[in-house]
Amino acid sequence: AQEYLTDLTERDQHLMYAVITMVHFADSKQQLDEDTESILATARSSAQCRMQILRWQQLDGLNTALPLGVRRIEDIMSLTTEGVAGFMPFKSTEIQQEHGFCFGQNQISRNLIMIDPRSQQSANSVICGRPGSGKSMLEKWIALNKILATANDNHIILIIDPEREYAPLVKALNGEVVYLSAQSKTYVNAMDISSGYDKTRKSDY
Repeated sequence: AQEYLTDLTERDQHLMYAVITMVHFADSKQQLDEDTESILATARSSAQCRMQILRWQQLDGLNTALPLGVRRIEDIMSLTTEGVAGFMPFKSTEIQQEHGFCFGQNQISRNLIMIDPRSQQSANSVICGRPGSGKSMLEKWIALNKILATANDNHIILIIDPEREYAPLVKALNGEVVYLSAQSKTYVNAMDISSGYDKTRKSDY
């Protein structure tokens, strides 16, 4: 109750009455019962969703679901405008590209965000978050997905690791760890050009 009051008085929310009616079809009674049980099980898995079958109200439910602006179901609940907007498919934009990697979860729809950086004009990304929120873990997960998904594409992943966090992951994937410091025997010659260097390769410097 206090949360509702805060939304209405401080967050410029409005209180609305809503009912969500779902109509689904099947080719047989058995398939219909199985689909119904699957839908109810999915609803039961969420503590914030309550769904029930409209017994003896099938016609009223159908008329309510049709785009006629008529409500025949009296079982309604109160929601704020923000809660009602969550049911709209235009409230959040889904990003689920084919052959994409998991970059996180949509905070509105709770669906996975699947992006294929190889299909983008610019594949750059920035991971922001407070300390301890899992930025490094997410980056390791993305790198692991890229390695496993592009094992046959001869892609090279270079990781600059001043905090020494990625060495165990690189070694587990049979990668090579190169240590660079004033005391290490490894060095980088910025003027070195290999014999197989492509002369037509674009340079921005």
